Amino acid sequence: MDCPKCGVHNRDDVERCRMCGSPIRQAPKAIVGPTKTCLFCHAVNEKDAPFCSGCGKPMGSVPVDLSEGKIRRERDDARIYTDYATGAVRSSRASTAGILLLVIVAFVAMDMVITVTTLWDFSTTREYDELVAGNSVYETAFANLLACQVIRLMFVVVVVLGAVSAMRRMRFGFAVIGCVFAIFCLGTNILALVSGFWMLVSIVLFFAALVSLGLVIASRREFSI
Repeated sequence: MDCPKCGVHNRDDVERCRMCGSPIRQAPKAIVGPTKTCLFCHAVNEKDAPFCSGCGKPMGSVPVDLSEGKIRRERDDARIYTDYATGAVRSSRASTAGILLLVIVAFVAMDMVITVTTLWDFSTTREYDELVAGNSVYETAFANLLACQVIRLMFVVVVVLGAVSAMRRMRFGFAVIGCVFAIFCLGTNILALVSGFWMLVSIVLFFAALVSLGLVIASRREFSI
């Protein structure tokens, strides 16, 4: 940086010239005319300044009923993910949603195993052979049901990814998709018209999946992306 008085070159971090001692850095000019104070950083700006010179936030027109609580919420909106992940703002909503999704995964996986095992045992009986002999459509029933279970397995994998995303607050989109696929998985049980206790558990977990979706959406700000 060159001295404005004698022209000698100085380091950028010095305040006065090494040769003549004159101040190099100019003092900030005082604001002339009406001023306005930023509500976020309390820096004094010119009244017609569109943005704050301290924090860069828009000055704009201030509502009369702007309360301290609203200003605090605006500050929270500007917090970065690490603040939410490690600070007091972090809630247990996303973690609860992830736990519910894992419970749903366990139930659906058990239902898949029981379904495939039951049909396999039935396909080895004489009744199944008689049923197929009377109607050839039943001959492909096992293959069709197995294909349905493979699709449900893909759904379960997506739900697991959503549960991990919710519990670790990594990706909001994955967590939402996991909740939606959990609803699909339990919807297949209800549409299959299973009876008794199995139907009751399916209905309860179906609403638990809806609750998980609501919890994930409510904790949107806690996710990294």
